[in-house]
Amino acid sequence: LAATAAVLLLAAALQGGPSVAVFVGLELLLLPVTLGGVGVCAGAVFRQLGRTGTSATAMAPLLVRYALDEYTERKDPAGRAIVDQFVPYAALSAAARPTEFAARVAGLPDEWVAELFGSSSLLHQMAKRTFLMDAALEAHLASVEQLVVLGAGFDTRGVSSEVERRGVKVFEVDTGRTQPTKRSLYQSSGVNSSKITFVEVDFN
Repeated sequence: LAATAAVLLLAAALQGGPSVAVFVGLELLLLPVTLGGVGVCAGAVFRQLGRTGTSATAMAPLLVRYALDEYTERKDPAGRAIVDQFVPYAALSAAARPTEFAARVAGLPDEWVAELFGSSSLLHQMAKRTFLMDAALEAHLASVEQLVVLGAGFDTRGVSSEVERRGVKVFEVDTGRTQPTKRSLYQSSGVNSSKITFVEVDFN
């Protein structure tokens, strides 16, 4: 992981100007902090997966939406509340703040950093998918009476203020492993999911 990060940073430095060189220098200097934060975050996520039996494919989009809440105009208070239940905020800060600091000192916009690390990655694809699904729901929400989310995982649209305001009936369909964990996290984080009908199903 450290070697991959270093290669990406050095490649960026070779292609960029002085600002990029400053950014890369600071990133390499702070790399131990970043990797330490990433390691703690990853450990917390894997402990959660092992303890509950939920899948990584259900967890990954939740973490992406947490990042979108942090760095974009797309806010997801329920998703953020869930993640805060099992990932220490200090570790999340250690993983992300060094890059933010390096970019700020170098005078580089957040978009440049996002493009560097996510242009062709799975994380980038999941972020794009999130925005596309948001747009599709927003375009049709006025005429929707029921929202059925298949393979809901940790999707939080069912508890969004807009869906609740319009009185849409929400049905979340997923496995008997994921749903109890999600309901427990909702409860412990203070998110009201009482209006969601949870339907357990085996997709195999």
